Amino acid sequence: DLRIQELAVHDWDIRWAIEPEPHLDPESVPLLLEAAPTWLAMSFRPGPKLPSPLVYRFEVTTGRLSRRHLVVAGDSFRVIPGSEGQADVVLRCDPETYLLLVCGRLPAAGAVAEGRLVVVGDTQLAEQFQERFKGL
Repeated sequence: DLRIQELAVHDWDIRWAIEPEPHLDPESVPLLLEAAPTWLAMSFRPGPKLPSPLVYRFEVTTGRLSRRHLVVAGDSFRVIPGSEGQADVVLRCDPETYLLLVCGRLPAAGAVAEGRLVVVGDTQLAEQFQERFKGL
């Protein structure tokens, strides 16, 4: 899985430098979605423990809606797939945008400006996500 991730993401990196609208290889996206929790674990930057955890809900459209909650306590985090609970911020996007956000290739503000990401709630939390999870 890590080899596929390396090839797919670095292929996108090269395309980003030379193409106006680069995309991940569509065949790699399902495998990359499975690997995303591993990326998050490898890129998480712990900080001071928060008074109450922050909950990020990603709503990713993959033919059907897929929800993932990331609960960040400051010094730790956990992923809860399919959760319906409350969230401090909701981020709605397609699978490619989710993957590019998670691996640090696409800034949240840029994704919003391009219409690739819809943020419901505190937009600063969306931007702070990438400070807590430094891309690969």
